[in-house]
Amino acid sequence: MSLDRISVHLRPEPYGIGRGAAPPSGASPSGLRATITCDGMPSFVAPWEEARSSGALGPYRCLSVRGPLPMDAVGILAALLEPLAHARIPVFVLSDRDTDHVLVPADRAAAARVALEGAGIVVDGPRVAPR
Repeated sequence: MSLDRISVHLRPEPYGIGRGAAPPSGASPSGLRATITCDGMPSFVAPWEEARSSGALGPYRCLSVRGPLPMDAVGILAALLEPLAHARIPVFVLSDRDTDHVLVPADRAAAARVALEGAGIVVDGPRVAPR
């Protein structure tokens, strides 16, 4: 993937970020779910409707890079994070084998889209009203 053709998908559903065991999966297993353990402390990302009852932070919106990305790709996250940093939008980042995911506070999703599009990154998915 060339840095001049980065495309991200703004996922329609909100997410939560929490500590401890991930909440049970709801009726729909689609969307992003992740669990990571570091030094014995698990953290998770799950759909907001499931995560909020577990005391998760959120809601967040997820921007997923259109992939799969080659494992030797360089600079993809930097290209995404620089315009978000300039717009002072906090991020939570995770990756899977095929791509990268950047979560932003839901109330900053419209500003994130504007910042990324201003940097030449194609953003597809639902438009979010600015707050």
